Amino acid sequence: MVLPLRSVASALVSFWTRGQRTERAAYIVGALLLVSGLIHLAILLIGGGSWQGPLSLRKPMTFGLSFGLTLITIVWVASFLRLSDRARVMLLGAFTVACALETALVTLQAWRTVSLQHGHDV
Repeated sequence: MVLPLRSVASALVSFWTRGQRTERAAYIVGALLLVSGLIHLAILLIGGGSWQGPLSLRKPMTFGLSFGLTLITIVWVASFLRLSDRARVMLLGAFTVACALETALVTLQAWRTVSLQHGHDV
């Protein structure tokens, strides 16, 4: 069991060190999106929030986990493609911004609704 984990860790370090600044930034954003999704999951589990409805905290959880995993996967797959540096920066940069912005907007909308439901002005 230790050998496969060591192999995975070695591969992750290799992708990090060989990656360009854009790729590393996208990996960091993807990790932050995953953390955001996990935090929203914890809030739902601990706080007993609603899993129903279009604007529950389930949506930011789902978007954070989904976009985080998708972004990390796309950056990883792109590392195997022959792309010019400019094309790589433009494509991965645009996709990273789109993932982060979409997740942020959904999260803001959900928290605004949660705040209004508890009687706080936004």
